[in-house]
Amino acid sequence: MPTRILCPNCETALQFDEKKVTTPSIRLRCFKCSHVFSVDIANLKQKQNLQEEEKTFLENTSSLSPKKEDTEQIRLFGWLIVHDENTHTQSYSLNLGKNTIGRKSASVEVDIPIETQDKYMSRNHCLIEVIENKRGGYDYILANTENKNGIYVNADRAKKLKEGALIYLEDGATIQIGRTKVVLKTPNFVANKSAAQKSVEEMDYNQTIID
Repeated sequence: MPTRILCPNCETALQFDEKKVTTPSIRLRCFKCSHVFSVDIANLKQKQNLQEEEKTFLENTSSLSPKKEDTEQIRLFGWLIVHDENTHTQSYSLNLGKNTIGRKSASVEVDIPIETQDKYMSRNHCLIEVIENKRGGYDYILANTENKNGIYVNADRAKKLKEGALIYLEDGATIQIGRTKVVLKTPNFVANKSAAQKSVEEMDYNQTIID
C-alpha cells in the first residue's frame, strides 16, 4: 500500500512507494504547489508505529468502558409498578430526587404518567422523592403536594395522606392514587425492573378504599 503524506506547504495528500526507497530520506515535489521538501523515512516509520499503537490502545480500552445501558443499570433507584384490578400493569423507573406522578395527559407533564381511566387520579397527583441516606441506600418519601382527594398507603384509612403531608415508604408499600394502586419496589429486594414487576404481579391486590 502506498505511503501517504501531506505537503507541509499546502497540505495536499501525496503518495509514494516506501518499499522502493533505499535511502534514509527522500525529496518530494508537491504536484499542486510545486513545493519541494524532504521526508525522513525513519521518523516517518516511527510516527506510523506510534499511531498504530495508539489506535490499538483505544480499541482495547473502549471495550473496557461501560456502555450507556450498563451505566444506567448501575444507578438503580427503585420502581413503581401499577398493580390494580381495573388498570393494566405498568412499570416505571424512579430517578434520584423528585418524581411527580399523575394521570397521563397531553396538557400536563409528569415524570410518571400512569395510563388509566381513573377520574379520581389528578394529572399531577403526588410525588415520591428519592434521597440518599447515610447508610449508603435510599429513602423514599411520598408527598401530597396539592391534591385534596388524599392518598392512601397499604389500604390503611389511618394513613390517608392529606394535602401537604408526607410519609416514608418501605419496599412493597402499596400506594392508592385516586382509586388506582401502585407498588414501590427498591434495589434492596429486586435487581431490575422486570424482577420488580414479576414480584408485584405475584402479590395479592390491596383493598381499594372508597371515600
